[in-house]
Amino acid sequence: IVSKKAGFTSDIPSRTFVFASYLLVSRPRVILYISDLSYGTKAILYYPEYEIDLGTPVGSFIERNGLYIRRFEKGMVLVNPSRDTKTYFLNTPCQQVIPQGGGPVKADGAWWGKLTYQPVSGKVALPPVTGMLLKKQ
Repeated sequence: IVSKKAGFTSDIPSRTFVFASYLLVSRPRVILYISDLSYGTKAILYYPEYEIDLGTPVGSFIERNGLYIRRFEKGMVLVNPSRDTKTYFLNTPCQQVIPQGGGPVKADGAWWGKLTYQPVSGKVALPPVTGMLLKKQ
């Protein structure tokens, strides 16, 4: 899966949508390539969302009322590819994973980024063309 656009590094909602969409269909030999065209085609880019450990998928994705859902051992992903806001009810409290930073890797291999976590429970809303990465508590 390839996703390229200028400004991708600073566009966290788009990155989260792409990464969550990738996790919907991930399986062995399926890879994700995210490129920020602002840095040219030779830049090595790294994003903190690559570090998320949701465990092994628990089945394939499902679709409910235009919202795509895939469960994992340690969490789930929600993807709303539509033009309308969609809601989903979480049966148990989770931690929403929100990436910060990422982008070009320096010559010495260093990069900056981290994952932050925000508690969520009950009904969550996903605006149009967004994704949500959720870890179990």
